[in-house]
Amino acid sequence: MDSQLSLSIVEIVVLMLGAIVLGVTIHFFIASKRSSSPVHPQPSNNTRKKLKTGSSVILMRSK
Repeated sequence: MDSQLSLSIVEIVVLMLGAIVLGVTIHFFIASKRSSSPVHPQPSNNTRKKLKTGSSVILMRSK
């Protein structure tokens, strides 16, 4: 079983460019997932207090 694999310079260059493009694509895909902001940003502490107070008043009124 003496098998040989022969690639020309052009084929090696094309394979390396394909690997680079794939690597860059994966890198930017992962980086965009990490840095994407949440759909609903978390409110600040002051807003949270107002929301809690407001929601409890609404719940008390609805009962």
